[in-house]
Amino acid sequence: MKFRHAILLILLHLFLAPVTTFALTVDEQFLAARDAVRAGDRAKLERLATSLQGYELEAYVEYWTLLLDLKETDPATVRAFFGRHANTYVAEKLRIDWLRQLGRKQQWELFDSEYPRLAQPDQELACYALQSRRAQGDALALDDALPLWLTLLEPPEACYPLLEALIVEKRVLADAVWARIRRQFEANKIAAAIYTMNYLPASQMPDKKLAQTIADAPLPWLSKLPSDFSGNRAQRELAALAIQRVARNDPRMAADQLERISGSLKGGEKAWAWSQIGWQAAKRHLPEAMEWYRQAGDT
Repeated sequence: MKFRHAILLILLHLFLAPVTTFALTVDEQFLAARDAVRAGDRAKLERLATSLQGYELEAYVEYWTLLLDLKETDPATVRAFFGRHANTYVAEKLRIDWLRQLGRKQQWELFDSEYPRLAQPDQELACYALQSRRAQGDALALDDALPLWLTLLEPPEACYPLLEALIVEKRVLADAVWARIRRQFEANKIAAAIYTMNYLPASQMPDKKLAQTIADAPLPWLSKLPSDFSGNRAQRELAALAIQRVARNDPRMAADQLERISGSLKGGEKAWAWSQIGWQAAKRHLPEAMEWYRQAGDT
């Protein structure tokens, strides 16, 4: 009997050991709540939220709980959170997340009421704000969007409707499209540059495979150019882009190629190509850099 009693005591101790030995501290529960929201585990998050009431970072647990169903959350619930946690980092995070949801769903009335309270809008939200203005007939919205054409080289999804509106309404013409493509090549944003080519007039729009070839293997393509292609805008622009790509690896080779085809290029195309060669040469401290820069200025 005593032996059986002892066995029962041992088994009971083993059964209870995980509860006492491996019980989570409050900080560990907080980290577990963070992991639960990352995994989308609402049930686990709600269990942990109950035990974290009164914890100094409880506001984050509440934020995570709202985040899981933000698409369906009642605006009054979100605003109540802002009221409880006014002027805090976590409130700003939720405001950003909520505004993104409102922008995607084009719920402009709610968006416009909350957007001015945002301390520092990012580019995505700034584009949603411009979209909202345009949706309400603000004639100046596209004027304010125009600087984005040359500065926003890899735009977030929210900005594309504005960029496309600039094309449709002829605020941006072929010269500006090619200028944007050059900027994207300079920044090595090749995928974005190839996408921008969709905005070119049909007569100037290059085949995407050709554009990728120029980015990946420009020298063989340059060597196959005809002796005179001055009458073909697309070919001239692509040649300048190919020179830029060669210059990234070998400025001297790029200079030789540009000398060979310079007769077919217009002034602006030639000047940009020389500027790219000069820039790459200067980065390598080549003695020819100043001369190549000079040719860019003289062209």
